[in-house]
Amino acid sequence: MWRPIFSAVGIMLLIMGVQFFLVDEAILADSVLGRRGPATATSSLGGTDYDLLGETGPLASRNFSPPEWAPYSLMSLGTVVLLYALGTRPRS
Repeated sequence: MWRPIFSAVGIMLLIMGVQFFLVDEAILADSVLGRRGPATATSSLGGTDYDLLGETGPLASRNFSPPEWAPYSLMSLGTVVLLYALGTRPRS
């Protein structure tokens, strides 16, 4: 039972590490909760983002920039966890 859990966690960490290599900055908008704020979240085409109800307006947003060590650490941790999961013998 533990082998699939460790495999899933290892694969998830590997995917997040690769994703952090590709993303320089992410803008997180609070449109799901319906909170409005002074900041506006705009798309790369210059338009205002829509929330789940289809309404436009200013959305509260936060910028997230992953640190430089995050991709390397997540990929190495995911590799170690995945090797552990694949290296253990399944119980019979």
